[in-house]
Amino acid sequence: MRVFSSIVLVFLLLISEASAQSTPKRKLIIRGDRNYPPYEFFDEHGNITGYDVELTKALMEKLGYDYDIDLIDWGEATQLLQEKKIDMLMGVSFSLRRLEYFNFSEPHCFIRQCFVYRGKTSIHSLANLFNKEIIVQKNTLAYSMLKESGITNKIIVVDDMKEGFSLLAKGQCDVAICEESMVVYLKEAMSFPTINYVIISDIEPIKFCFAMNKDDTELVSIVNKGLDQLKADGTYYLIYDKWLKSNGNEHKIALLKGIIVAGLLLLCLAIIIIAIIRVQVIRATRKLRETNNELELSLKIGQLSAWTYDIKDKAFYPLFGDTPFPKKGMNVSTYMEYIYTDDRGPFLSMISSLSADEKSEDRMIVRHLGGKTADEDKYYETQVIVVQNKSGKAMYLIGAQKDITFEYCYKKNLEISKTKTDYALKAGNLVIWEYDVNTKRISTSNDPSSEYGNKIFSAEKHLRYVHPDDHQIMRGAYHFMDCGTDEDFHIEIRLKFTLKSDIYHSILMTGSPLEKNADGKVIKYVGFRRDITDSKKMIDDLIVLKNRAEQSDRLKSAFLANISHEIRTPLNSIVGFSEVLADCDTNQERRKYVSVIRQNNDMLLNIIDSIVELSRFESDSIDLFPSQFDLCVLFNEIREEFASKIKNPDVQLRCALPKETSIVFLDRDRIEQVISAFLSNAIKFTNTGSIVIGYQRDINGISLYVSDTGIGIDRKDFDRIFERFEKLNTMSQGTGVGLSVAKAIVEAMNGTIKVDSSIGKGSTFSANIPLT
Repeated sequence: MRVFSSIVLVFLLLISEASAQSTPKRKLIIRGDRNYPPYEFFDEHGNITGYDVELTKALMEKLGYDYDIDLIDWGEATQLLQEKKIDMLMGVSFSLRRLEYFNFSEPHCFIRQCFVYRGKTSIHSLANLFNKEIIVQKNTLAYSMLKESGITNKIIVVDDMKEGFSLLAKGQCDVAICEESMVVYLKEAMSFPTINYVIISDIEPIKFCFAMNKDDTELVSIVNKGLDQLKADGTYYLIYDKWLKSNGNEHKIALLKGIIVAGLLLLCLAIIIIAIIRVQVIRATRKLRETNNELELSLKIGQLSAWTYDIKDKAFYPLFGDTPFPKKGMNVSTYMEYIYTDDRGPFLSMISSLSADEKSEDRMIVRHLGGKTADEDKYYETQVIVVQNKSGKAMYLIGAQKDITFEYCYKKNLEISKTKTDYALKAGNLVIWEYDVNTKRISTSNDPSSEYGNKIFSAEKHLRYVHPDDHQIMRGAYHFMDCGTDEDFHIEIRLKFTLKSDIYHSILMTGSPLEKNADGKVIKYVGFRRDITDSKKMIDDLIVLKNRAEQSDRLKSAFLANISHEIRTPLNSIVGFSEVLADCDTNQERRKYVSVIRQNNDMLLNIIDSIVELSRFESDSIDLFPSQFDLCVLFNEIREEFASKIKNPDVQLRCALPKETSIVFLDRDRIEQVISAFLSNAIKFTNTGSIVIGYQRDINGISLYVSDTGIGIDRKDFDRIFERFEKLNTMSQGTGVGLSVAKAIVEAMNGTIKVDSSIGKGSTFSANIPLT
């Protein structure tokens, strides 16, 4: 039957594959930006060209799709994709906001944003853009970034960067922002020798992808597969080198090194994969050989055989096995001569009902006559199923015979084995129970642990030992047996062994039909009861340990990832400016770079101090050393210290103290650490207005607060602000652990910490600390 089912399954799969291959492909509507060289633009003859255009055409030819490609206004193109009037958009910069509207393919290149300037410039990072006139192309990712960041309000928006470069060459702006490849292409095409550019180190390279409709996941998968094929046959790299080849020996060397490293990694990976596959093939071959041997041995030991019965010919045909009957071509009448007299009627009835489609399967025990004495007879457990044609009519029967002679003889010796069985039950912590449907009584025969052991109880009295919450489960089992259901069952309940006890044990009960009446209804059930209290406790403990281990692993991974990112930022600045320092021409420039290096040194030290502090807190080693001190004096000292750190003249730092003197008994250093964390956070996000630090005191304790007029925090981010390494504004510097440290300190003092803020109106961080 399994062989036949496998053949049918393979046939259906082949039909499904053929149907899938015959499905016609749709025509794809593809659009791009009309003014985005060298990616997408119109050439001097009015034809669409560029990197994205050539890559898209090669992709469509590789996939075998008919397509319509054109370049239009970028804003119109994105709107058409959102309205699902086109299928795909070329050259889309990936962003989380755009992910809400589009589906993205795997990136086919990475673009780096540049500062473009005339002659020389002092602009080297986004922090230098305040109050600068900046040229940016409409509807680009750089335009969106500037609009949202609030870096400057002097943005000059142009339709294409040709116009922007012309304005820049005439000195009508300070700087322009666009992609590196566009700068290289337009500088050469428009002959602007005085225009230079530098990569913006503050902005990570941006993924350049194909964008599809949000619900068109199938097309995303197809495009990704096509890109892989273009890379495999080299077409992708030819197109890339034609339009986006690197400039300068340094970039070429870096690219060459990357290719060599990638090739070596791929080679190593291929060797590893080949080795793994080879080992798996060897293991699978060995396993298959062992399985075949085991199957043959099992069939031989179990004396299992199979046969078919052709309903039309009314004849038997053996399939496999060593049993002597039925033989090839033997009809039912002849087969009956070899079957025990009492089994001939039931066997013939079974064959007839199955052949007439009255049943789909049936089973019985058939006794074969083996010789002159009964000891030579064989007992076979026979199971027969019906195989139907497509119209649902029975075609033939498949029967399987298992020699159960040994089991039959074993039953004769059951009394001898009873002692051994009882010992096995005791060793396995199993209790045998029986239930009589007619008397509605349950009994156990080998249960010395309870006061009802080896006694007969009514079902209602038995429920007195069952946990009240499990009465419904136990009553359901009794109802199952009272109905004479000819099936096995198992339940899990809680049971106490004495009525006076308050201790319930977790019990697994399994039951099976034992005896039937003349009408075939089950009138007695037998089963096992096993105490699984210790097992359940062990499983629960293992689950808790597993969850802790998984949580620890996730925290470790997140910790390492964030640490790497945070430490790399100041290190990059230190290394970069250290290299530039050697080429400085003036002392003013040298002092400027030294100042930047010192700032990043301080930042790196603060990061390490915060991490060590947070780690110490998480290991429950927060030490508090309370002493008496004047809270007002502390606030004034903090104000004087941080006033010198505020370089922005538009921001004022003030103290709001209700009294001139306020003596408290707390850990002075920890209180200063909390206020400093609040204040450092306020300075980073306040560009104008004021920052106020102060406290309030009542009978319940003190409330420390820092209030600012900064950019504010969205309410949905309140729960995240105190998490480790959370930076809601990626444009700002900081470790992301200062507020987490403050939270840990406040909670160690049995206090609470909170934030109240509105976007654009500022924030107030406060900590309520009891004084007793």
